[in-house]
Amino acid sequence: MSIRLAVLALLVLSGCTPSQIGAVALAHTNNGIDVVVVACEGHFDEVVLSAPDDGGDTFASWRFEEPFDGVRRWNWAAPELSSAWKLMEPVRPVREASIAGDQELLLGAWLSNDGGASSPLRFKLRDAQRLRPGWMLVPGSDGAEAKEVTPGAWARRACEKQK
Repeated sequence: MSIRLAVLALLVLSGCTPSQIGAVALAHTNNGIDVVVVACEGHFDEVVLSAPDDGGDTFASWRFEEPFDGVRRWNWAAPELSSAWKLMEPVRPVREASIAGDQELLLGAWLSNDGGASSPLRFKLRDAQRLRPGWMLVPGSDGAEAKEVTPGAWARRACEKQK
């Protein structure tokens, strides 16, 4: 799965992107770091956090029994999911202690039958850990480094590129 994210990142950086149908971000909450996924045009059923290099480590993965649309959000270290959107086993939550602070990471979502992908979020673990409460870490423009924004700013722009 990390190969898929690495290919997606290379395509974004080269300007040759597959159908981008959504966006991913991280949010700082009272309970830690949340993964936030929005499906703008279509559905997702898989979200992966991995190293960006080809064949790199997969640090976490979440695969949903049913594809979802709209917005989904869960704590990346302890996903507590309702029966409305069950995860398939095995669930691999994030174990921050196993990732170096300066490790470059990619977070991405897609529909497993190649129906499209999110714009990937490139970041370092320390960037996520330093997020201010209530702020989000979102993809930069055209594959650039991640940036911090307020949830309202991201919600208004998350699907703009997909339209």
